[in-house]
Amino acid sequence: MGRLGYSIPVSIEVGIKYYKQRSSTPGTLFISKAIYIVKKATGHSNAPGVWSTEQIIDVMHANDSFIYTQLWALGRVATPKFLTSQTPSLDYVSSLPKLLANRSATPRALTIHEIKEYVQDYARAAENAIKAGFDGVEILATNGYLIDQFLQDVSNERTDEYGGSIENCARFALEIVDAVVKAVGEGRTAIRLSP
Repeated sequence: MGRLGYSIPVSIEVGIKYYKQRSSTPGTLFISKAIYIVKKATGHSNAPGVWSTEQIIDVMHANDSFIYTQLWALGRVATPKFLTSQTPSLDYVSSLPKLLANRSATPRALTIHEIKEYVQDYARAAENAIKAGFDGVEILATNGYLIDQFLQDVSNERTDEYGGSIENCARFALEIVDAVVKAVGEGRTAIRLSP
């Protein structure tokens, strides 16, 4: 069920039915749709955050199934018009200031300080997900989202410790994994990467 299946950013009966159907076989591991780690990481309407999942989690657990959620931040994939419509408006950010096709604005490169904040935002979001009842989290580092923007040479031309070599380009993702593992444990942490 994609984000456009929601008319408001909270769980609805249709969503609950959807997850209940998928948990009908005991022991099933289900990885939910991505949820925003913090408000500043948004960029589309109608997508949930950790605060909207309790009913879905209860349905999955009632059928003796397990549920992980994906944690994401959009970066330059966000819709600039959506970001500026928020109060207060949110920054349009990425690994570097490079215009993405079909976007009306150029994102601002994250500072080192902001990168470190995002690492902690992921750790807090993982803690919140576990407190909300998720069995674990999957860090979404695919599809051109913020972490993937650091991993891909087409979107990462940084010259600091987060760009250049493969090790440096992977640093943001690895710091997030380390912080999430520290927050919730390695048995509750997964990462999804693009090929």
